[in-house]
Amino acid sequence: MSILDRVDKTFALGDNEGDSRTAENYYIVLHESGNQSDVNASDPARNEAQFMKSNWNGQKTGAAAYATYFVGSGGKIFQIGEPGYVAWAALNANPYAPIQIELARTNDPETFNKDYATYVELARYWAQKLGIPLTLDAGGQGTKGIKTHQWVTNNYGGDHVDPLTYFAAWGVTKDKLAHDLANGLGIEERGIDEVNYDDFNQPRSRKILGVAYVTKSDGATLYSEANPWDKTGRVLPVGSAWQISSEHGNYWQIGGYVSKNDVVVKTNTGIQTGNWVGMTISMNVDTNTFDKPDEDKLAITKKGESWLVIGQNKDASWFQIGSNVWVPATNCDVIL
Repeated sequence: MSILDRVDKTFALGDNEGDSRTAENYYIVLHESGNQSDVNASDPARNEAQFMKSNWNGQKTGAAAYATYFVGSGGKIFQIGEPGYVAWAALNANPYAPIQIELARTNDPETFNKDYATYVELARYWAQKLGIPLTLDAGGQGTKGIKTHQWVTNNYGGDHVDPLTYFAAWGVTKDKLAHDLANGLGIEERGIDEVNYDDFNQPRSRKILGVAYVTKSDGATLYSEANPWDKTGRVLPVGSAWQISSEHGNYWQIGGYVSKNDVVVKTNTGIQTGNWVGMTISMNVDTNTFDKPDEDKLAITKKGESWLVIGQNKDASWFQIGSNVWVPATNCDVIL
């Protein structure tokens, strides 16, 4: 399975939208949004992609800008511009950048790790496909490779310094980014997360798709991609348990991939369907309850208290846990 199979084209520019020029295969340009309000959004990558789709020519904002892809929200990928064509995110470097990738901000370590892994994987995929070297910020104008927006500023002008400052806040140095782009991420770095087998029914982040328990007697083969040809050489022992981030055909992604035939899974049906009614939630902080979403505070429900969801608002940002009793979804974990 290619990483392109994960791309959401909901906000891809249509006919007569965006630049019609084919870009020369010199640079993959890396950005981050710089938008700190992303950290409080439920799906910042979608919001950013939708904004670029609506404002690519600057009719509403007075500033024309869009990238090829927007990554974020736990490893989601949204396409805006057409790969291989000029996008408008790097000034005079645009004609030489067939791929430009933006990254949404987050304040959640788990989300950042997934976003970062996807960001690196997407850049590597296109660099290899287009014959662009897997180097970071090498040389000056005309030196092919993967470039940060900081490099564009240094060589073509402008004032942007992303994404290195944002990465530094997460402990990702320029040397690490360069290494990961050149070599790819190891399985552990791609978000593989073992959990305690006895914690089967414990609260987990609502962003977790589920938990996979290895039941095959000789263990579960770990794959680097969702197909039987890409074995990593690692076998996960029987009885171990792993958090699932996504589903790919007959495989579950846990950082690497495991076959569905080798594990038993409890899935988070709420994240799969968007419908949390009937699921049990646990408060991850002391939380005010409300008579209605955002209206009339009631009592406080304590951290760790569990409730059955009996209703939700349209975007599932609020859960109803009693007659005229609501809590904000951001303060809730799910009990699988």
